[in-house]
Amino acid sequence: MDRPICIQNAMVIDGTGSSPVLSDILLKDDRIQGLGSIAPTADMELIDGRGMFCTPGFIDVHTHSDISFLYCGNPSGHILQGVTSEVTGNCGYSPFPLRDDLQFIQKRRNSLSLIDTPLVAWKWRTWPQYKALLEQQGVNENLRVLIGYGSIRAFVMDYDNRRPTAEEQAQIEAILDEALRDGVCGLSVGLGYAPDFYADTEELIKAAGVVRRHNGIFAFHVRGERLTLFQAIKEVLSIALKTGVRTEISHLKCAGKANVGRMHEILALIEEANRSGADVTFDAYPYTAGCSYLGLVFPPKYHEGGIARLLERLRDSTLLPRILRDMEYGYPGWSTFIGEQKKQQIFFRLTAFTGRWWAAGIQFWGLSVKAKLE
Repeated sequence: MDRPICIQNAMVIDGTGSSPVLSDILLKDDRIQGLGSIAPTADMELIDGRGMFCTPGFIDVHTHSDISFLYCGNPSGHILQGVTSEVTGNCGYSPFPLRDDLQFIQKRRNSLSLIDTPLVAWKWRTWPQYKALLEQQGVNENLRVLIGYGSIRAFVMDYDNRRPTAEEQAQIEAILDEALRDGVCGLSVGLGYAPDFYADTEELIKAAGVVRRHNGIFAFHVRGERLTLFQAIKEVLSIALKTGVRTEISHLKCAGKANVGRMHEILALIEEANRSGADVTFDAYPYTAGCSYLGLVFPPKYHEGGIARLLERLRDSTLLPRILRDMEYGYPGWSTFIGEQKKQQIFFRLTAFTGRWWAAGIQFWGLSVKAKLE
């Protein structure tokens, strides 16, 4: 910062909960040097803050900017909203580790379509290599990175629906341990996505133990946010209590008609766990909507083997009726997404379907709504 900057006559909100105060702010050498009434000097750059608020930069603890930073290291969209710090790698999605295998990389890119873009060539394999690319590109925000459990699990055992062997478990823990030593701030898991939802509670407890040793944070996209919400929350709280790991519940919500008005019950469970010695926090977004990739609507058992195997199953005319039935009604252990949502509440992001309801999008393909994604 070449010249001192003085923001004059702004309403300052300091982040402590105190009432806003009218103040000048002196900035120098990338630091706040003074607050109050500041006399301007000839070398200062003056900014008129009258009629405006000035706050500390916002910290967005749940983003999926992992890849966008590589093709747009200075994303003005965040800065212009006041976001100066982000945490990426959420929901079990991190773009590392990767095998040195083009077919595997493409499989991961398919699964990570929520964060991917064709504008970036995936040349890295490890967290240090990914970090080096970020540093080379340059990033205009403060950035903390989580490693995704789904990414580790896929690296070690692909998309298998089973428990890891002792050797695989050791490899999972070694990868996690190394990443935490090398500077990732914690671990995330997306228990609504493949292959994360193949991990049972005991497997997650082992991962939490590694995170705990490094005083990292374990961020959970819980196993269900609708019919199985309470069981899902209790699973996370049990892990937090058993391991002592610092725990974050991602985008906490009560989705579905059955959960309307029940957030106070969820908060009571969290408060009770914290009184019992857990360290649990949560984040939430201030709107009644969500965004995910289309694979979310398909039950976990059909994801085994990855996206290519899922598509093969969808093309199997003998299997498709069962898939459609499970999509509509769910089954024990899996809460259906489609069956609980009105078709008019689901939008497509794909350009050809922009602004269309789920039902209209299906009809656009020349199929009946009943056929879903046939």
